[in-house]
Amino acid sequence: MFEMSAATFVNRKLAVGFEYRQKPNNLSFAKEDDWRDVFAAYFPNKHFAVAAAYADLGSIVYRTNPASTFRSKGAGEIARPIIVVLGGALVALTLAGCATPPTQAKTLYDDLGGQKGVDAIVSEMLLKVADDRRISATFAAANLTRLRRLLAEQMCEVADGPCKYTGYSMVESHRGMEVTEIEFNAVVEALIYAMEDLKISTTTQNRLLAKLAPMRDEIIYR
Repeated sequence: MFEMSAATFVNRKLAVGFEYRQKPNNLSFAKEDDWRDVFAAYFPNKHFAVAAAYADLGSIVYRTNPASTFRSKGAGEIARPIIVVLGGALVALTLAGCATPPTQAKTLYDDLGGQKGVDAIVSEMLLKVADDRRISATFAAANLTRLRRLLAEQMCEVADGPCKYTGYSMVESHRGMEVTEIEFNAVVEALIYAMEDLKISTTTQNRLLAKLAPMRDEIIYR
């Protein structure tokens, strides 16, 4: 026998749907109608749901006592209120799981430790840059407060965080500096050592480095 049910979310908190079921009519002396219902379910939060349903069961064959003959009586007289209550409860419980938002995938920004983690990486990297004779002179005249802020913004944005980089493009900010391959690699090393000191996983390190790699050609020999 044919059965079907369907539901759709009107919005994040409201779902509507219907169900249909054919009845077999196995009894020669009485006809049993197909069942059908429509319902609506409301989910104010993921822990609570309210549902309402209207069910039409047509005619149902029943008997008043074990010794009596069978009779046919309208479903609205005997069964509809029960189906409304039970059906509505079942619908609510079933759809409540569907309405719960899926767990959002973690971003690279999350794996770096969020804003606190990004700030720590940048600060640690600049300390290592200051101790590296290959590049310390390049950063000696820089405004470290501004540089730290811009580097944190850039790393946050590249890692799919909620930040917006407000500095110049890499080409503009490095024009005329003639940054060499050795100097560029020294900064990358400082970043890697900073992440290692902060116990950032190798997988996460590689994901960040892959995001930053395209900037290489915008920085060196400008």
